[in-house]
Amino acid sequence: MTPPRPVRAVSGGAAVVVLGAALAGCTAGGWSDLPAPGTPWTLADVYGGGWDRALVACPYETPETFSTVHGLPYPGPDLTSRDDVQVVVLLDGDQVVEQDVLARDDVDLCATDLGELTPDDPLVVDASLAPERAVRPA
Repeated sequence: MTPPRPVRAVSGGAAVVVLGAALAGCTAGGWSDLPAPGTPWTLADVYGGGWDRALVACPYETPETFSTVHGLPYPGPDLTSRDDVQVVVLLDGDQVVEQDVLARDDVDLCATDLGELTPDDPLVVDASLAPERAVRPA
């Protein structure tokens, strides 16, 4: 049985859904219950399938910068003057499948440059980085 994941907004409307699957080896809680630092996991462990690449919009990133760097319109909330959240954008080709607004207190995907990610790219929490829940490639 798969534990529930956190509620999040899905692109293409204001629908909010509860999605299945949490991080492998974790109890229920998804992002709020990451594996121990140094234990590899993937975004597929968090989001399941149905997408082929992920982009992360970081604090203070403008929609224009996101569009220029990634070649597609930014689908998330304005981060221009925010440092408390980041946005994971899941894509299938150039079609946005899902966007997930994450509090940096829960996980920090912007502490290192993760670049474009695939579902199977190994990641780890690196407790030696600030903040304590910073993520880097494994």
